[in-house]
Amino acid sequence: MREKIVSRIEQMDAAIEWAQAGLDRAPQGRLLVENQRGVTRYYWRKNPNDKKGIYLGKGNDDVIKALQQKEYELLLMKAATKEKARLEKFLLKVVKDEAEGQRDPLAKVYEEMPDNRKNYVTPYVLSDEEYARQWLQQEYVKNGHSFGAGGLFTHQGQQVRSKSEVIIANMLDDAGVPYRYEQALYIGGYSPVYPDFTVLNKRTRAEYVWEHLGAMDDAGYCEAALQKLNQYAQAGYLPGDKLLVTQESASVPLDTRAVAALIQRFLK
Repeated sequence: MREKIVSRIEQMDAAIEWAQAGLDRAPQGRLLVENQRGVTRYYWRKNPNDKKGIYLGKGNDDVIKALQQKEYELLLMKAATKEKARLEKFLLKVVKDEAEGQRDPLAKVYEEMPDNRKNYVTPYVLSDEEYARQWLQQEYVKNGHSFGAGGLFTHQGQQVRSKSEVIIANMLDDAGVPYRYEQALYIGGYSPVYPDFTVLNKRTRAEYVWEHLGAMDDAGYCEAALQKLNQYAQAGYLPGDKLLVTQESASVPLDTRAVAALIQRFLK
């Protein structure tokens, strides 16, 4: 909901900016329109004290158009400003409710039902937390390759393949971002790829794949990584648009600030 409100506020800002730009170019005064016996007459009232102003007859269409455009822009400015104020007030309430942990009243209907009743219900709306919980419970095809000797585990007890993946997983967990590890993704051909993480933005319900490229100083690894990124791009997974990427080499380790920035920008 918050994203829709913010988007609408941005539309109002754009309308106000557009109207203001027109008003800055508009002629002084207002347009007076009178209908006399079925005939429309236009007058240019340059000064508010003028009773009618200057009569605009034939050949003055450009002036009439400029003054009427100004009238429209004034009305548009007023409407957009009023709507923006209303939306900002509502947005403050939404943010306050989120901060206080208040849930969507429609989502609460389902959440407060006993489990033995929930099982037979298709809810109209789910809260972010309930949506994330169900998302995490879904079965998925995992990478069947063994982990080899030794063990690297996250805070959740998830076994992963590198220390950097431990760091990323734990940062996702600390930020409350749901993730699946090495979920099969079919983006072309018969063999799936296995992104390191598939992550969920709970608020927008958008899913991203997160690839960590951990040995970019190795020529063979780097070539394979670039081929994988090209494969993602051809399937519509572009950096920042369904795809998140971190990387490191032996001399340039994983930057946790970059991880935090990706989480904040795309997953919160």
